[in-house]
Amino acid sequence: MNCADRILPLRKAFSRSLCHSLLLLSALFFTSCASKLFTGISSDYPDSWPHEFRTEDPESAMAGTYENFGRYTYNPNATPQFDHAALGSVLGDFPASDQSEPGVIAITHARAGVLQVELIIDGVSHGSRFLESARGDFKIADGTVWLSKKKTQYGDGTGYVWASDSIGLRKARDGSLICEWRHGSAALAMWIVPLKGSQVFWMRWSPETKLSR
Repeated sequence: MNCADRILPLRKAFSRSLCHSLLLLSALFFTSCASKLFTGISSDYPDSWPHEFRTEDPESAMAGTYENFGRYTYNPNATPQFDHAALGSVLGDFPASDQSEPGVIAITHARAGVLQVELIIDGVSHGSRFLESARGDFKIADGTVWLSKKKTQYGDGTGYVWASDSIGLRKARDGSLICEWRHGSAALAMWIVPLKGSQVFWMRWSPETKLSR
């Protein structure tokens, strides 16, 4: 094997490693608070969404039937805003819904500390699950139902990432279900460069207004 044959695989390996590092850096950079200047991403609550919320027990206020596909926004001033945030994916591991028949999500306050969530399409149940506060599925804080925090971590030869997601749900006066999704991440790029960022995403699901189940 000549010199060129030995160098080429090393060059390819280095290129892959460099590419992974740049992707890692980019991911953390664009999820950081400072990224708004470059991406237009805002953590602010959309001005055009409801600003009055139900004041009774937030757990029982969750009860209702909502369109499964809602709206989410990465930039409150963006037009149009993005559609198809699936409530079923947020509240449980329900099967993916077809875009033409997303169905509805029915939430029932079964009893104190227990919420039943059901996906209904064309009048047929496609699964249900129970969320129990005693089991740690959710808690009540600041007038909001907070689902259990999800933490993930992963890494490779280019570095390591830690991420956490907190999801809070509140019922608006107009009957909409509002979600505040807090995402935080930290990383060691190249295992030596510390990075940290956070972002808040907002989602909204309207109450069922037509026979979509």
